[in-house]
Parts: sequence; structure tokens; C-alpha cells
Amino acid sequence: MKFRILFFISVLVYGSACQKPKVEEILPTPPVPVPIAKVPKLITDSIANLTVYSVTMSGSVVDSGGSRVTEQGLVVGLATGITYVSNYNKFTLQADISGKFKTTVVDVPAGTTFYIKSYALNNEGVGYGNEVKFTSPPARTYDGSPMVWLTSQDEVNSF
Repeated sequence: MKFRILFFISVLVYGSACQKPKVEEILPTPPVPVPIAKVPKLITDSIANLTVYSVTMSGSVVDSGGSRVTEQGLVVGLATGITYVSNYNKFTLQADISGKFKTTVVDVPAGTTFYIKSYALNNEGVGYGNEVKFTSPPARTYDGSPMVWLTSQDEVNSF
């Protein structure tokens, strides 16, 4: 009986020592590629609801660039080539779940050409959308000649 137990143990030890290593144990596991973050990609929408008094501007983040967007909005300039740093005005806006953001600006200077661009910041820098150009309508003034009598709100609105 002792002999059988010793024989059985020696077969187990010898058998496990003679096994060939598995292929997975020989070859190293290839490294998992790490995505490289980039600046966000955006779209600047055409302006909407342009009146003498206001304009609606909007944009959207199409791709975050593989990094969390920390700020987004619109920059407005009086010449082409506006940036996050050099602009006439900057609007930091909250995006909805789809990445879209918008604002309505009132008291727009009359008869002025503006350039707008959407922007977004992430860990890699600032990404921009396309540049959109628009000109605000000229001021509507009335010098009082001839005298006009307006008797309803509709007449005031159309005047």
C-alpha cells in the first residue's frame, strides 16, 4: 500500500513537471492601446430670429475629443478669425444632453457685421466650430415728418 501511494505521488510530480507550458504563458499580452485625446469638434449653427432688437445664436459639441469638456459657448467678434482669447464678447453656455447650446442676445448694435464661433475646452485645449457671419439690421428711426397717428398695437408693431 505504501508503495502504491509513493508511486502515485511520484507520477503526479513527474507528470506535472513534464507538461509543456501553455502558449498564453509564453507570449506576452499585447498592450491595450490608449486613446489619444484631442481638442473638441464643434458646429456653429446659422443665426436665427434676427431682429432690430435681438438675435439667437447656437452651436453644438459634436465630439468631446476623448476628454471631458469643461466649458463651451460662443465667441463673437467684429472681424474674422476670432478666438477664445481675442473676441468682442464671449458667452459661456450650458449644453443639453445632446451637446447643443444656445443664447438670445438683446440690444445688438444696429448695422454692424459680426462673426460668431462655437468653442469648447477640454484637457487638450480649445476646439472651435465653423465661423458664421451676420449683419444686424440698420436702426429704424423716424424723424417725425410727416406726423403719424398710431391707434393700435398692431399699427405700432408694423410701424
